[in-house]
Amino acid sequence: MYKYLIIVTLCCFSTVLPHQSFSQKDQWIKGYVIIRENDTINGFLVDKQDRKLAAEVSFSAENDLVPDVLYTPADIGKFGFSYGRTFERFSTSSFVKADSVESAFFAKKILTGKIDLFVLRMKGNMNDIILRNNSSGKMVRLTQPQKRTFTNEKGEQVIIRDKNYLGLLTIVKTDSAQPVILSPEDLRFSVKEIKKNIIKYNQGFEKKYPAREYTERKLVSYEVSGGINLLDNRIGYDYNSFRVSGYRNMTNTEKNPNLTFIQGVTFNYSIDNGTWGRYPDQSWEETMFFINIIPIGVKMQTKPNWITGYAYIGIGAGMMVEIDKTYKEDDLLGTTKYLIPLPLAVIGLGTKIKAGPVGILAEVVPAYNGIFVNLGLNFLEHIKK
Repeated sequence: MYKYLIIVTLCCFSTVLPHQSFSQKDQWIKGYVIIRENDTINGFLVDKQDRKLAAEVSFSAENDLVPDVLYTPADIGKFGFSYGRTFERFSTSSFVKADSVESAFFAKKILTGKIDLFVLRMKGNMNDIILRNNSSGKMVRLTQPQKRTFTNEKGEQVIIRDKNYLGLLTIVKTDSAQPVILSPEDLRFSVKEIKKNIIKYNQGFEKKYPAREYTERKLVSYEVSGGINLLDNRIGYDYNSFRVSGYRNMTNTEKNPNLTFIQGVTFNYSIDNGTWGRYPDQSWEETMFFINIIPIGVKMQTKPNWITGYAYIGIGAGMMVEIDKTYKEDDLLGTTKYLIPLPLAVIGLGTKIKAGPVGILAEVVPAYNGIFVNLGLNFLEHIKK
């Protein structure tokens, strides 16, 4: 039985890499493109993560007679999806403190109001922020602070980060009658912090500039799995164990479809018994329960496809309950109980096979009492805004 489960699991793993070489079928979503003359063409767009849409977008007109088109920032000024996600074209020469070399890109609109906020996502975790004042027409591009090294009066090497983005944030607000008070302590560089700052600023101008915020879509799903221990067979002992778990997954597919945040709970059970070597009429039984709560974890996965490989790690806390019993023949001599709280790190490696509305899971999970082979289901996959 164990050999069969191992072979099935290894076969699942072996299929991941070959199938990842085949591209997933593109997901076409209703949308539109606006060319520079402000002509709107309705049709369908390929839904991809922000980083890829910054450079180009595939478009198919509603009229099937027109071939599919790959648009770049040189071709169109704006495009958007029917669910509210929009991108606009920007040129580096348009910003206050413009770059000397001109280039163009698409950036996603997050906030609308007196000041519009756009995000340009790039490789890694790099995000640039574009702010456009709809009253003055000023535009600024806030970039990641750069480290600078200099020597102070004592001859010591000091590393600091520039705060140029604070000055640009002040510039884009200068037409406001309200005073702008900023210091390095009250605003750090992040999309979240600067978005909160602009939302607060826009609230003072809502009558003239109605404010809106685009909420990025999240892919949410749930999964349950259970498995047995590969190390169950111990020479001279009668040992059995199993493991069950349940997780909630959430992926920001617009930002990074390969990164998922997880929360869950796991339960391990094992029972072990045998006889004392010098006292064959005496036996013992050890029962262990391990309940783990994982409030936060991350799962890295290959490109989502009908077969997807993944690995995950979760951090949390667990409670171990151990019950030890001693017998002489059939009479219970004594019972000892232990309740032990423990920190926890859960790791696992597996594959998900898409089967209609559900996914079939096969994974290997090391635990405190062995290595488990789990089978399970991923279900209730839906989009949340």
